[in-house]
Amino acid sequence: MEVPSSITDKEIHNYLSEIKHQLTFTHSPKETASIMQMIESSIDDFLSEHPSATINDLTNHFGSTDEFKEMFISCAESEQLENHLNNSHTKRKYIKIFLFVVALILLIYIGIRIKFYIDLAQEIPAYEVIRIE
Repeated sequence: MEVPSSITDKEIHNYLSEIKHQLTFTHSPKETASIMQMIESSIDDFLSEHPSATINDLTNHFGSTDEFKEMFISCAESEQLENHLNNSHTKRKYIKIFLFVVALILLIYIGIRIKFYIDLAQEIPAYEVIRIE
């Protein structure tokens, strides 16, 4: 992406990331990629026409990320939003279960290792008395 000196790559990346994040709520990954490609192309065209543009000029021309969010939400059907929220809730649930199982396995492993070392320490005499006659 061709970037003039008044707008940094990071600013454009953050702007595009926020838009992409909003698109994922209401569009499929394929649609999101297509829309993002069009937006990036439009931004390139805008920046080539306005080389001294700032990030504020960019957001004024294309709209702020909040405006994108409102537009996507208003276009989305309530069923799509509900499905997305349910999917993210399900993902969080599976992640919590996975982390719980990993923690449980780790605790069992630590318990077995501790028991092994305790048993080993009990088998080895701490000292032995040797009589010299």
